[in-house]
Amino acid sequence: MREYVFDATVLSNFAAPDQLSVLEARYRRVGSTTIEVSDELRRGVKAGYEHLAPGLQQIETVNPEG
Repeated sequence: MREYVFDATVLSNFAAPDQLSVLEARYRRVGSTTIEVSDELRRGVKAGYEHLAPGLQQIETVNPEG
């Protein structure tokens, strides 16, 4: 089974229109991201890109251990 690793651009593009659920529904068992990507999204939230906050929270909820 293939594994898909999502970068900050993909996650940001789906977070902007509040559509991360699409990725979760399609890639829940085979998709992942890295701690570095989560950190990048966190920095984006701190820089004022509030649309990333729900996405970051969703990523952390899916796998809180990283």
